[in-house]
Amino acid sequence: MSKRPTPQHKSTNDMLADLWAGHERARLEGWPATRRYLENLLERQGSLANAVKFFAWDLLAEAAAQTGDGERADHAVQQARSYMASAQEDTPREWRQWQPKLRWFEV
Repeated sequence: MSKRPTPQHKSTNDMLADLWAGHERARLEGWPATRRYLENLLERQGSLANAVKFFAWDLLAEAAAQTGDGERADHAVQQARSYMASAQEDTPREWRQWQPKLRWFEV
């Protein structure tokens, strides 16, 4: 009998790298595509680390504001704030590098 393959679990840093790569690809297509990418990611990826959710919601706040949806941008800001502590604790180096780029302060 063969063994079942063990599911591969990505590290938080690998998930972040995937998020940023996907975001950059979507940005090449414009703000609506960027927003769709981020919304789909957050909707379908229940297994995202909370720290990664912070960065995704922060990026979505900017994308929603750029597409003129203030209500969605406000919701994204609130969600980002709720995951901020996880980002600070779980990804301290990335958090420090991201601080000058925080989108939700501007939104």
